[in-house]
Amino acid sequence: MSDGIVDQINTNPEATLRELRNKTADVKFHPEIGSYISFRCVRSGYCCRAKLCDIGAWNEDRSQCKYLNELSADNEEAQRSAHVLYQCTHPHGSNQDDARQIGQGCNSPMNPDRQTIVASFK
Repeated sequence: MSDGIVDQINTNPEATLRELRNKTADVKFHPEIGSYISFRCVRSGYCCRAKLCDIGAWNEDRSQCKYLNELSADNEEAQRSAHVLYQCTHPHGSNQDDARQIGQGCNSPMNPDRQTIVASFK
């Protein structure tokens, strides 16, 4: 294993292995930095409550982005989790399944929802 993977696994080995098993994380390779773990969006909504992306805007009480809405209960991904999942509803025209990757949610150690959601996936 390269240093990038070892560093990620040593941070929280059980959680990282659970993420890899649940396919919410992937091992990737970059020629300049070697192997690393990329964490996928699990739709916790944490990022849109912590910081705005380049297309976001705060709601009236500034508690979250105004474009953050609950994922429909009939969505296949929502049915895999026992928790409420979220999506961006901004009409930006890009693929709604892609995370905005603003660095505040998916791999943030401050995200209290991520491991709970990952553990709940069926």
